[in-house]
Amino acid sequence: TMKQLSLILAIVGTILLANSCSQSSTPNKDVAYTDTIVYNVLLKPQDEYEAEWLKGLNKEALLDSIFTSIYYHGAEVYDFADDTKMTLDEVKTREIEDERYSRNKVAVLQFTEAWRYDVVGMKFEKKVLSVHIAYEVIDSEGVWIGNRGGFIIKMKQ
Repeated sequence: TMKQLSLILAIVGTILLANSCSQSSTPNKDVAYTDTIVYNVLLKPQDEYEAEWLKGLNKEALLDSIFTSIYYHGAEVYDFADDTKMTLDEVKTREIEDERYSRNKVAVLQFTEAWRYDVVGMKFEKKVLSVHIAYEVIDSEGVWIGNRGGFIIKMKQ
């Protein structure tokens, strides 16, 4: 009958409409929001507010680990100035013989990362692609002038 046909069409239409609405409002499960994002972590805070961000960081252990990866585990290191690959001897010479590149002068770690977000699983994934080590520059009166680019360590993918 016409009533049954209308009822069946109404039910099918409602199911199709509900299905299409739920699909359009649900984003992809895994979304890449950027191929790269770059940000700084200030290891020598300028005030108490910045110091609060780093209260749980063991800076010396982190830097020692990074340099251990360079000296003993073949981490790839590039010069910040021209992006040329550095030899192990070049890195050692710069760090040991040039006071401007002493570990105690490391002021910034700049991370280049790729970010993904799993909408359904509510998991955020950050993959570090490289870490740039920058050093503080202090004038003869002990006043901070800025930061000097140093090394870029490219992570194994």
